[in-house]
Amino acid sequence: MRISKLALAVALAMVFSSLAAATTITFNLESTTQLISTSGTGFGNTFTYQAGGLTVIVSAFGSTGPGGALQTAQLQRFSGGLGVCNQSEGLHCPTGPHAVDNMGGSTDFLLFRFNLPVDPLSIRLGYDGGDMGVSYWIGSQTNPAVAGSTPSQFGALGFGPQFVDLGDSIRTFNVQGGAGFSMLVAARLGDSDDAFKVQTLTVNVIPEPATLALVGTALVGLGLIRRKR
Repeated sequence: MRISKLALAVALAMVFSSLAAATTITFNLESTTQLISTSGTGFGNTFTYQAGGLTVIVSAFGSTGPGGALQTAQLQRFSGGLGVCNQSEGLHCPTGPHAVDNMGGSTDFLLFRFNLPVDPLSIRLGYDGGDMGVSYWIGSQTNPAVAGSTPSQFGALGFGPQFVDLGDSIRTFNVQGGAGFSMLVAARLGDSDDAFKVQTLTVNVIPEPATLALVGTALVGLGLIRRKR
């Protein structure tokens, strides 16, 4: 069967348009449906989620005091979403709030690392622990070495400016900061009464340049062939 150049051009254009459009994916971090593996059970453990070809590895950290250096913490999945047990609180948070919080002199952080570039769109917070102020950063590196770094050094690790979302109730908020390969989410810096859990994370997957270039080359080549004939 002979396919006309016009039909082929339309087909390639449709593929290119489909690839150029970002794919939206929501990770339900409270559920195990998209959880494909875990690594470790103590401080420094990780959870790996996967959906639609996108993989995200989540790990936890706690600061050694307000504005202090980050050290590994225990990532926990509770009712309401992901929380952190930092080294001051101890494994499984025997006396802590089982959340991402900034109480007791330490601030908790969640690090999300993606296998593809993404544009984070929104975060759903669970667990109403009173104030629920959030600080977050979007990063350009796939595996930023945040352990041992202070928030003032995040820029050197490829993170953009700090963004803040304020609130005191369970909510979904829109994420600013553009695209990247990593994201840090923390209880609001400089405060001491915020606590929440991260329930869902919604992102747009950015098409890879190599894939777009390949399809674009095919379209250009088709145009050249048509000109020669």
